[in-house]
Amino acid sequence: MPFLNKESFANYLNKKLKSEKSINENLNFLDIGQNYFNEIGVVKSEDFTADCIAAYHIKFGGSGKWVKLEKFYKCMQHYAESIEQGFHDSSPENERIAAEIRKYYYKDPTAELDAHKQAAQRYVNYAKSLMLPLPEGVKINPAYLGKIDNDEFIDAFRALRHTLIAMYDDIYKAPFEWGYPAKTISDEYRNRVNDVLFALVQSGAYHNGVLTVDKKSFFGCTPVKRHQKVELMIHGFKQFGFTFDGYELKTDEFRVSHIDSPNIITVLNAYVHANKPGVSHEPLHGFSYRYVQDPSKQEYEMGFLARMDYEPQELVKIQQWLHAEAAACGYKIDPKKITDKNMILYKKGSKQFLLVGYGYEKTKSEIISKVIFRKVFETHPKHVEQVSKLFPDVFVSKTNACRTPKCGTCNMAIRYEFLGKKHSACVYESFWFRGVTLDNIGTLLELFKLEHGI
Repeated sequence: MPFLNKESFANYLNKKLKSEKSINENLNFLDIGQNYFNEIGVVKSEDFTADCIAAYHIKFGGSGKWVKLEKFYKCMQHYAESIEQGFHDSSPENERIAAEIRKYYYKDPTAELDAHKQAAQRYVNYAKSLMLPLPEGVKINPAYLGKIDNDEFIDAFRALRHTLIAMYDDIYKAPFEWGYPAKTISDEYRNRVNDVLFALVQSGAYHNGVLTVDKKSFFGCTPVKRHQKVELMIHGFKQFGFTFDGYELKTDEFRVSHIDSPNIITVLNAYVHANKPGVSHEPLHGFSYRYVQDPSKQEYEMGFLARMDYEPQELVKIQQWLHAEAAACGYKIDPKKITDKNMILYKKGSKQFLLVGYGYEKTKSEIISKVIFRKVFETHPKHVEQVSKLFPDVFVSKTNACRTPKCGTCNMAIRYEFLGKKHSACVYESFWFRGVTLDNIGTLLELFKLEHGI
């Protein structure tokens, strides 16, 4: 039985909040929190602590998730207040739950600081994981070589990446000394290393291993303005061989070079200018060699290859198959938006092809696809049954239930009949296919085509 009392919480919300949307949103986030706490083994009220909330924020605090964390924060604040105002049974356990919620948000300064440090360290580990080793025999686009040859470029590229990894190791030890924020933020504000490096190039002019950076442009660009204590980043860069001549002086510009190798700046300049707005975030900030590789050596789109370098071979093979199927139907990758829901996006006009990728909600060990079906239950029931045999419980799973009590009457509702029974589902929750393989994806794709008239 859930240790967070939804009924008592709902009574509080109905008196506290006027908006039905806000009430349902808070109840939804209470369910999400309860499910997560159960997943990590917290099934009794006496097991619930501030560390449980910290674990939730660490797991769900990825890039772009700030809005959801803010809503969960408000839900927890409301829940603590519902206990404090007497909407729950008066018991030491309920009082302790409220105290643990208050402890995390942020009555305990030590717990707050530790949580922010862990969030920074988690992001640093993530950033390091994007730094894949360069394979042997890479051919660089001749347009980026300038006065150096292919081998010199590769050597400098490896040196740059090793330097960045060493920086991240140092940041991990003491993120606040590098200026990482000690407050609740999204990961966009932890992307300090890349934001500063890219801004240096984009605000500078390159010549013979030196960047001459326009100060006004550098400090005025959005990626730099969103960060505080940029001077601590500059200080950190200096400890790893970068020089900033004239940075502290009252001049209009300063010069950036590298004491170990001017070719590091050559590579950095080439890499940043090789990228165009809209390319995929992860490979770009992982300094993927794909963006500077000789295009004649690339069988697929640059962004596709950059993404696939991070994926297991089983998904790579599926995506290569799907790439061909999409092309045959007139769908292709838009270089300005390579992914949707962290999956390769194939489009034809405004229409999307089947999305397939790695599952991050429950486990990273399975390949998933999310498809909204409405028509095929009536037009092609036999095909639905065929898919259901490959993916049992998808069309009858409780996870397809509506998010809110009134979802059944809204535009997001899916009402269908399957195997003689009527079901109601929500587009936000349905339908997740887990365990997609090269053997079963063809059957799923066929149903997708029938739904969309492809």
